Amino acid sequence: MAIVVQRATIIAAILSVVLVFILYGLILAFTVPCRNQDDGTEEINETDITTTTSIPPVATTTGYNDGCELDQTPDKPWCYYRLPQGHIVPIHYDLYLYPNLIDNTFSGQVEIEYLQMKPSKFVLFHNHPKYITIARTPTINKIVGSTNVPILVKNHSVERRYMYHVLHLVDEAEVGTYKLKIEFMGLLNQDGDNGLYIGDYTTYSNVTKYYVGSKFEPIDARKAFPCFDEPALKATFSVTLQHDKKYTALSNMPAMSKIDQGDGSFTTVFEKSVKMSTYLVAFCVSEFESSRTVTTASGTNITVWAQEDLIGNADWALDVGTKITEEFETYTGVPYRIGKQDMVAFPSFSSGAMEHWGLIGYKERYLLYNESLGSPFDKQRVAEVVTHELAHMWFGNKVTMSWWNDLWLNEGFASYMEYVGIDGAFPNEFHLETNQFYSSEFLGAMIADTETDTKPIVYPIYETTSLRDTFNTITYRKGSSVIRMVREYVTEANFKESLNHYLKENEFKAVDRNVLYKALEDVIDTSNDTTLIPAWYMDKWVTQAGFPLVTAVQHSDGEIRLEQQKYSNYTDENSGNTWPIPLKYISSNSPNTVQKGMYFFNLSSDVLQLGGAVDWYKLNIDAFIFSRTNYDSANWQALTKLLITTYSTAINYLSSADRTQLIDDAFNLAFRGDIPIDVPLNLSLYLVKEDALAPWIAAFRSLKIIGNQLYQTPHYGKFRQFMQELTRDRVLALQWRDDGDHSTKRLRASILWNACFYGETECINKAGELFINFIQGNTTTEVNGATRAAIYLIGGTDNILEHWQYLFQRYLDEKDPHENKRLSNSLMRSRFALSVLKSNNYKDVKIARLLSNIKSQSELKPLAWMWYKANFKELYSKFGNEFGNLIIDLTDNFNTDSNLADVMVFYTFAPEAPHQELIVKEIRKNISLKNSFFNDMAHWLNSKYN
Repeated sequence: MAIVVQRATIIAAILSVVLVFILYGLILAFTVPCRNQDDGTEEINETDITTTTSIPPVATTTGYNDGCELDQTPDKPWCYYRLPQGHIVPIHYDLYLYPNLIDNTFSGQVEIEYLQMKPSKFVLFHNHPKYITIARTPTINKIVGSTNVPILVKNHSVERRYMYHVLHLVDEAEVGTYKLKIEFMGLLNQDGDNGLYIGDYTTYSNVTKYYVGSKFEPIDARKAFPCFDEPALKATFSVTLQHDKKYTALSNMPAMSKIDQGDGSFTTVFEKSVKMSTYLVAFCVSEFESSRTVTTASGTNITVWAQEDLIGNADWALDVGTKITEEFETYTGVPYRIGKQDMVAFPSFSSGAMEHWGLIGYKERYLLYNESLGSPFDKQRVAEVVTHELAHMWFGNKVTMSWWNDLWLNEGFASYMEYVGIDGAFPNEFHLETNQFYSSEFLGAMIADTETDTKPIVYPIYETTSLRDTFNTITYRKGSSVIRMVREYVTEANFKESLNHYLKENEFKAVDRNVLYKALEDVIDTSNDTTLIPAWYMDKWVTQAGFPLVTAVQHSDGEIRLEQQKYSNYTDENSGNTWPIPLKYISSNSPNTVQKGMYFFNLSSDVLQLGGAVDWYKLNIDAFIFSRTNYDSANWQALTKLLITTYSTAINYLSSADRTQLIDDAFNLAFRGDIPIDVPLNLSLYLVKEDALAPWIAAFRSLKIIGNQLYQTPHYGKFRQFMQELTRDRVLALQWRDDGDHSTKRLRASILWNACFYGETECINKAGELFINFIQGNTTTEVNGATRAAIYLIGGTDNILEHWQYLFQRYLDEKDPHENKRLSNSLMRSRFALSVLKSNNYKDVKIARLLSNIKSQSELKPLAWMWYKANFKELYSKFGNEFGNLIIDLTDNFNTDSNLADVMVFYTFAPEAPHQELIVKEIRKNISLKNSFFNDMAHWLNSKYN
């Protein structure tokens, strides 16, 4: 149903909160403010942190080119967000940098050889004036044979909006080859981990050390050196880094020499690079230590770098990096081509990881894995992220999108190739595509793609300010889902051959999506089936926002009437769009047999003939199509009966992906109001027998939403009872052992955590017993990677202060990022954590990260929200969005008009607070969600637990 909140109700609620607002405002004025997935799963964060560091304006400029907004003529190419297309093509950069880690500055020089393709009186290049000062007028020489002919520069200026530096020439530069030489200096970024930045960390021996890292995607290379900073403008690079003797310097290519300068510094010179985009250039100057080096079958040296206290956790990443590199070389038929691959674990990094060619940067928790402390999910996540970044060596680095609107050619492919690579390199361990693609990719993508402001995978980008918005769930997860869907439709053999063709024909080039379509079409025979034409079939999925809801109703003669329309959380939205859907189906053929088939559904409505009435049917076999499906009530009941009464037989027909999709579709359709809430609740009862991971992930996600709505209502106790009964049999079956395959271990971690969280007696008692043994130093195999999160949960929330303090001290002392995540997850669910909010230690990075783990269905939540409001002004001014972003978790279960009014009053008090539109929208959605099923949910619980 449509989400509507009555204006009068909101106004009344606002008035009811005003007195509270005045009260905490007075408190703020007269007091000194304090400073300072539930189973352990988490998502990689690809969002850059915006920085505000500034340096003095460029000293040698003549002006700032006022009037761009009024006059965007060809005479002022700097007034456009893109460089003039086809004017300049860079060939080679000779780059020298000298970062100073004492005064946080750097100096440098770059000589750029380029082709002038069209005559021009201007030379435009990118340079961020907040970060780089160009020390003197750049020089230009035209290369004529072996002679350098100077080109006179009349003056030079800055255009700040698009971060151009403009050279105004005395005479028009003709077509030819030129060299541009620029000397510059700047400040290392201290306020974020992008551009050329400085970071620090503290060792176990309490020594603070510093390092320089870089992260340039999408448009931050211009913060480190003047360049032509667009992805299509590829060139080769020769890099030289000067640094203090105690540091090691790394860049994309292997080092050729390390020269002692005699002044306490070294100069490290690197080999000439392959042809690449500026956003892939990378530097690291640090005291990090290296792991052993492993060499692949084709001769690539793989090495991990990390701070000295964590380098012992590099073995798993080394194993993954070696096998995945070999797997992708075999799968694509295209060699890696660089002699080394350094993988660096940065203590602070603005995204989860970054695919710099030959020098991949990671957050520590995405590269390092401690076998004795890590969970099955931690191990998988490291494998996924390492594989994702290595996939980019082919999809993104070798073949790059021409412009950021086709970012899915990089990120969609890298996300999908995670599954191809891991399952190929570790065929007997993970089985990710079969068991987890739906729960890992589809679920998140569908949530994002149901919003009214969702965008297509591909859409026009007209401003550089919106580039970072493209790094989103739609690009990554929907992109990977569409690629997987296409692979299934055109067959694996055709898909693989097409990718080989695509990569070989376009190596070191920049392309758009039509080049991919052409590669597919060159391999696939479309003469007898026009639905196979990629440009027709695939482009609708990438250029249309949203995805289809297929509604299926069986009539007495076995005729299934189909309809499709855009799915949305807002049921009154109907775009009129349709999608080409190769719809595979399965149905009962007789009491003991099934039939399968495929039907191409491209219209808004159509009919599927099954050849006679059937007891049950399931569309979208193995959930390859990015869509939801609603059935007639009789079929929902039949599928529920099938899974509850004949589970051991039904799993031969319905894969784990099918079962996951049924659970996920049923709950989401109920949340939207299309079907009664008792449909998914009754279906979920079969889970007591479910031994696959993905259906449980989908169920726990939806059941958590229900728990958030029922929390602090009279019905929450019965909901907890339902969750206890749902998980009890699995707790008894899985136990606290450390055996089974990877999926079993992950399932054990998820079941035990949720069973303990919702109060299942056996789980709580056992976890409490193991926690006591743990803090007393009694070792047991029952405290293992799969069980630690549940044990810590009970230790942190059993209302015994000494237990909470033990975990808190362990958190402060621990450096392993995965262990820290588990500890913080348990600590921030207890009322004792209020002491952290009042500790005046928010400037401590470990405290700041701890606070980001305040969770739903926690007694700390309302106290933390009051603290957040009272301390917002001071802490936001000091810590920015690292503090401000807490509002997302603090309000995620707000579902009343008074909650909404409270938040609106807060934003009136603090209009600078982030995410106002998002928070208000989510609260309104929660209000609608609660109104849509609250009474029916209460009735179902009351009927079950009277």
